[in-house]
Amino acid sequence: MIVEVFTVITGWDWIAMEIHDAVAAEGGGPDMQVFFSSLVPWIIGFQMLCSFALWAFISVFRWGFFRLVLAAFVALEVLSILIEIVDPVKSLWFFASAMLSTGLKVAAVVFVFQQDAGAWIRQEV
Repeated sequence: MIVEVFTVITGWDWIAMEIHDAVAAEGGGPDMQVFFSSLVPWIIGFQMLCSFALWAFISVFRWGFFRLVLAAFVALEVLSILIEIVDPVKSLWFFASAMLSTGLKVAAVVFVFQQDAGAWIRQEV
């Protein structure tokens, strides 16, 4: 989560610029740009809350199905990073911290699918 927060901080200017460009391309004025920019912290907070909930379903409630959900989300993130390598548009620090965060998530998925983790989730331990 600390790396995720660092990623948001390093990419905040890029995120705001992308929002302003997308709203301007759709014909929105400065008021709409400010409105959508003010939604970004809420969206990021909701995303982190969903991440906590997903990990709670896996680790606290021991619902094994959510390991697959986690793996699917991480696979999509890896695909996004691969696309970004081919066509870079983000700042260097934002991209580097996003790669670090994705690497940590891949490691977490590998650990979640280890045999002893599966036994723990099935409550055999």
